[in-house]
Amino acid sequence: MKLIFTLSFICLLFSCKNGKKEISDMNDIVAKSKNYNGAGQKEEIKAKKLILSDVFLDKGKIDKSTLELNQIRLTDTLLFPDRFKTTKKSSFVYDVYGDSVLHVIWNFKDSIKTQNAFLNWTNCFGPKCNSIGIGEKSNLSKDGFLLLMNDTCIVYIGTNQRREHFKWIDYYTFGENPEWTFVLTQMPKDKVLWRTYRNKRLEPIEGNIISYE
Repeated sequence: MKLIFTLSFICLLFSCKNGKKEISDMNDIVAKSKNYNGAGQKEEIKAKKLILSDVFLDKGKIDKSTLELNQIRLTDTLLFPDRFKTTKKSSFVYDVYGDSVLHVIWNFKDSIKTQNAFLNWTNCFGPKCNSIGIGEKSNLSKDGFLLLMNDTCIVYIGTNQRREHFKWIDYYTFGENPEWTFVLTQMPKDKVLWRTYRNKRLEPIEGNIISYE
């Protein structure tokens, strides 16, 4: 009887291992980002109560801003830049005005790796893999978002709240002369607005040309 039980257990264990689905394509992972809709999103989150240092934000800058970060919690939502190797990543969700805001920060080793991740993302943006050229006016996503890129960092903030776009732009442009190569904003039914932030000014970008008019 013991021998029969042992053999049955081994067969069951073997069948479970063979039945386990393996991820063979990164698209299987990235597809999870379809679940984020920017409004009232229900996600699997970690119940741990977070503080600002957990999500790599500057408390001093937050205090001087008009941001209200309520119910901050970690999220495992994956987006296109997660295909690339990073030195650090922070991903969290918070609630404001009845909306769940997704905030993701990717840090890269150098500008080449950052640009590579960014340009590949603009060639396949969102669940429908929309492609857009630098400065091109197009609707990239059904949901509103803010996206910033500098030499070593990409920031994505998914929200349909325009005021949150302004608040985060103020947060990320506050301080010791920060520069952002690209600042993209889009509301759900609008086309994406391309800008750059240099010399303490937001300037429009059109068709690969940076305008300082």
